[in-house]
Amino acid sequence: MVPSQNHAATPGRAGIYDRIDDEEREVNGLNGSRAFSGCAVSGRQSVLINAVTLTFPADNAEVAASLLRQLRAASLQEPDCHGYDVSRCIDEPRVFVLHETYTDQTALDAHYASEHFDRFGKNGFRPLIESRTALRCSPLEQ
Repeated sequence: MVPSQNHAATPGRAGIYDRIDDEEREVNGLNGSRAFSGCAVSGRQSVLINAVTLTFPADNAEVAASLLRQLRAASLQEPDCHGYDVSRCIDEPRVFVLHETYTDQTALDAHYASEHFDRFGKNGFRPLIESRTALRCSPLEQ
């Protein structure tokens, strides 16, 4: 089981996402090999689900929403992206939930290395994030 990770951004602190990415690799056992061992789901190939909760300061929520919409549209064009849903919390409109489905860890790595992730994610909404929780998941067997 992968523990939940909640990282609060500190205003003016450079490099927070480099730190988070390093922490995720360590916590998730991703130093070196980044293989994923998903489970088979009746007739379907194993998939990797990346579930992410993002909280933004209220004054950045609309900018974040726009960037997340653009990232979603571009991500759905990736050959190994099988779904990319972005939801906004009804009770807390500054909170967003991403539910991304990829063929495997290699596909998720390709997503993180893409030009559109750099533009809309890493250099777009990530600097605005107040807190972030990410979970790598696999579907339950049917």
